[in-house]
Amino acid sequence: MNISWLTDKNDYTCNTANDLKSVTVTWPELKAIPLTWTRVTVNEPQSLSNVELQFNREGTAEKSSCLNETFAEVNNKTLDRRCNDDVTITSLTLSGNLSSLCSFYISGGRNIAYGQHASQSSDWTLSRLVFRAHVAVDGNTNSRIRDGSCTHTLEEISPSWNLTLQSNYVIKRFTIYNRGDGNEERLQGFVINTYDENRARIGYYEDRSGLRNVLIYFINLKGNVNDTVNFISIRLNGEQKILTLCEVEAYGECPSGKWSLQCGKLCPASCPNTCDRDTGACNTVCFGYSNPPQCDTVCASGKWGINCRNTCNNGCFEGKCNIRTGLCDNGCMGYSDVPYCGSECSKDRWGINCSNICSQHCYYSTCDSLTGHCDQGCLSGYQLPDCTRECLEGQWGVNCTSTCNKNCYDKVCNPKEGSCNSGCIEGFQPPICTQECVIGTYGRNCLFNCSSLCVNAECDPVKGACNKCPSGYEGHACDIKMFSMELNSFGIGFVVGTLALVLVIIALLLNKTLVFHWSPRTESLAVRTNLQLKECANYDYVTDTAHQPDDVNNDYETTSTNKCYEDVLANSPYDCINVT
Repeated sequence: MNISWLTDKNDYTCNTANDLKSVTVTWPELKAIPLTWTRVTVNEPQSLSNVELQFNREGTAEKSSCLNETFAEVNNKTLDRRCNDDVTITSLTLSGNLSSLCSFYISGGRNIAYGQHASQSSDWTLSRLVFRAHVAVDGNTNSRIRDGSCTHTLEEISPSWNLTLQSNYVIKRFTIYNRGDGNEERLQGFVINTYDENRARIGYYEDRSGLRNVLIYFINLKGNVNDTVNFISIRLNGEQKILTLCEVEAYGECPSGKWSLQCGKLCPASCPNTCDRDTGACNTVCFGYSNPPQCDTVCASGKWGINCRNTCNNGCFEGKCNIRTGLCDNGCMGYSDVPYCGSECSKDRWGINCSNICSQHCYYSTCDSLTGHCDQGCLSGYQLPDCTRECLEGQWGVNCTSTCNKNCYDKVCNPKEGSCNSGCIEGFQPPICTQECVIGTYGRNCLFNCSSLCVNAECDPVKGACNKCPSGYEGHACDIKMFSMELNSFGIGFVVGTLALVLVIIALLLNKTLVFHWSPRTESLAVRTNLQLKECANYDYVTDTAHQPDDVNNDYETTSTNKCYEDVLANSPYDCINVT
């Protein structure tokens, strides 16, 4: 992929590849440089928080992040990031959502040497051209000695070039440009020393490469490089040496608490040790924190980025994301490309990182990527929303929207087809019990045949009763034969006589009833006689009201009520209750 837009120093040429997730920048010729600050420019303001910065330390392959980092928002599309970890790195990697990235700048510090006061042990002159010390800090890196842009000492013992700084700086790195038109080997074995304002040595470097024709030296100092420097010395030790330098660049920064080009100004009281070294402004940017410049209040859940002003991606699981980068570290919900969560699940998958498969009972086997609900509905026999459960008893069909036929036995049916699992009630045919029994059948599931005696074999489809019987037959199944008699004079007489006899017998049964009630003779005669007389009186009343003389056949015996009294006076062992 062509990423020339990243380093073309044009902030208006930007990335056009939406799938760009990382970019690594290296500088083989420099080997390693101290990391001080970087600048990122984007074309969408929110993307400033999307960029994560990692680096490889010198001598390690493992990527690290800056632990002590401060920020300065140049504008809503440009952010400076300063690393205060004192690290020397061999590569830098940008990662995250880089779809709107435009430019990336890396600084090893400002060139402190430029324009500072320089001196050397001697000046060499060629045809009125004097090669003085100050041309090594004029910003001109031309390496042709006769163009007058390089220093040159006389041939002498241990020649030196010195630089006195206007203020104190933290200096960690040098770039030295050697002459390039011959005699390059003269610089071999040079030594650099840095000193504080009391001339105590701070940092040092000695060339032991053994290389004779090096045009540019990239140097990382050793020693107490975090201490401030006020004086720099470059020397060639030994006899009969000539020191030539075409340009010296000393990269460093203001010490903590100071700012400006000369590092002579103090930071404001509100941020006495952390102000921007170029502008003196207090830090107004917190990554993952909401309260600049202190930056110690973590973003609320669902928020991230610069001063917590961004909202986590809707695709992040539980709506949570990395407070610094906005990446969905806990996974995606309904998306597959962890941690970016920008690619939706395929139509047949859903859930965390699209790890779940839609129910096979979803229509078209597709479902909602977040919930797993079958957004196209369920196949016949299954319930919404996720089509994993069969229809409730008494329901069937697509989304279980149909009700089992009322003619199904127990109102239960097949959830997919609607057929009655237990058959039909009386009078209807399986499987779906919507049609009545065919002519000639009846009962549950129409399993029974109508009686062969039914006219046209037709009967009630529920009970099986014949709709019509042949002449001379009756009954449920037309199996009862009817008898008839021709009524002539004899027959009429026979019927009338029979009926009369029956009536007489009934009358005799009703009127000729004798009930005896036994009672031991323990009572006095007077009491018993009174009871009996009362009962006899009742009897007289009953007989008088129930049988009028004209209603009784005189051919039958009638017992007088006097008989009751006679029995009582005769001290019968039985009480006479009633005699008819």
